This record gives sequence, structure tokens and C-alpha cells, in this order.
Amino acid sequence: MLELFRRKRVIQVPRFSGKVGLTDLNDYCRVDFGPMLACGDDDRVIFTREKNGLRYDFAFARKPKAKRLFVLFSGAASRKKLDPPVFQRWKWADRFPGHVLYVSDPALYEHEKLGLAWYIGVGNEDALPFIAETVSELATLLKIKSKRIVHYGSSGGGFASLRMLDFMPDATSVAINPQVTLAKYNQGLVNPYLKVCHNADSNTFDFVANSDRFDLLAHPKTTDYRIVLVQNLMDKSHYSKHYSPYCRMLGMTPDKPGRKGRARTILFSHDRGHLQAETSDVFTQIMRAV
Repeated sequence: MLELFRRKRVIQVPRFSGKVGLTDLNDYCRVDFGPMLACGDDDRVIFTREKNGLRYDFAFARKPKAKRLFVLFSGAASRKKLDPPVFQRWKWADRFPGHVLYVSDPALYEHEKLGLAWYIGVGNEDALPFIAETVSELATLLKIKSKRIVHYGSSGGGFASLRMLDFMPDATSVAINPQVTLAKYNQGLVNPYLKVCHNADSNTFDFVANSDRFDLLAHPKTTDYRIVLVQNLMDKSHYSKHYSPYCRMLGMTPDKPGRKGRARTILFSHDRGHLQAETSDVFTQIMRAV
């Protein structure tokens, strides 16, 4: 893989990789979580775990002799098209140089129209600690060291990827066009989540008291953390309200790509704005970085 990068090969990313939901997953084997995940022969399997009233769905693509584990989080899902579990970048598994674990947001089960919940959880039940526990247990089964775990996501999935550093500080987090402070994000998207999962709205919810779950700046990070922050410059709202403050927290300059300590920023321009996550060239840069 490293040799491919030395030749500056661009890894082609499927243009319409998209998301898959319940009806797309009927042909995949469903298994119990356990040691068999480290030695199964299936191309991709699905397993479910439950804790404190929440259902957690995962899809796992195992690769023989792989030495990394990529954990993929999803952004917003159209509930007119998809029912949970919802997995993003479904067609990308063979593009990642390692095992791939897809994670569906458990809060999507709370309402038939809820499509985005940032993996924050329901009420006082935070979803990410148990997801981190599952990732760690799977990595142990696969004999993957924590520093070779890579969390990966864009938009709301990027928020979850970065927040995983609170629970797995030795891992790498890749975030593309992520939200950072939800109080500054589109309240037309935040309010449905608050209503369903917290019985509140942006006017009544106490973002300050709940900043540890709703604001990535609440637990400051430094360039000692392995972070790859990727931003489309033409997504101006995310660039100014989310990407730039996160860069400044790291002590990095927002307006140019750079590397400092273990952190790296990658900038690109695409006229689809927030709708355009990583291009094939940017994906190659990300894989080099991790």
C-alpha cells in the first residue's frame, strides 16, 4: 500500500457510493458479536448489540492480514428512502487499507423521520462510549493496536469521528466537513433531534450544560492527537463556523493546509459545497495521512 502511495496513485472513489438501509441488507449474514468475527469468511456481516435500551447495529468487512481497523460513521440519512440500520460509504470497503466497521446511529430508531443524531444518544444515555467499547473489543479480537484504529466520517459522521477521541485518544480521527458546535449548526436539523431524543428545542435546550456532548470544543484537543481534518472551502458555513474554530483550538492556521504534530488539515474546493465530501484525490491524501 505504501508503494502505491509513493507512485502517487489516486484511489478511485465510487461517485455514487451513498448510504444503505434496512431493505438493502437482506442478503447479508447476521451474526453474534464474538471471536468468529476475527476468522469469518463472509465478505460482510452484520451484528447487533443492545445496552440501556438502545439498539446498536454494525456491519463488518474483514480483510485477511489487515493491520488497521477503519470505523465508519454516517451523516444525515433520508428517512423517505432509508430505514435503520443505515451505513454510509457502503461501496468503499475495498478502498480502505484495513478491516472496515460500519456503525449505524442507534437514535434513528427513536422516530421514523429522524435522519441525523450525531451519535449523541437519547436523553442521558450517551451512545459513543458503548460504540467505543465495541470498537475496542473488536480490535482486541483482531489483534489491532489502538493506534491503528481510524475513525472516519463526514458532516454529522465527522462530528462523531472527532468526538471518539474523548474515548479512544490513541486512535486517529478523520473528519470531512464536520459540524463542531451544534448550537451554531442549522437548527432546522438540530431541532428534530432535540425534540425526539431530549424533549426540547434549540430555545429551551441547555447547550452549555451539555457541551461535553454537543460541542467538540468543550474538551480541547491538541496536535498530540492523531487528527485529519478535511474541509471543502466552498462549504463556507462549515468552514467559518466549525472548521476554523477547531483549527484555532489546535493552534493551526485555517486558511491553508498544514501539518503540526500528529494533526493534519487538508483543504479542497468543489462547487457542491457541503454536499461534496472527499473527492478521489482527497481520499488518497487522507489515506497517506493515516
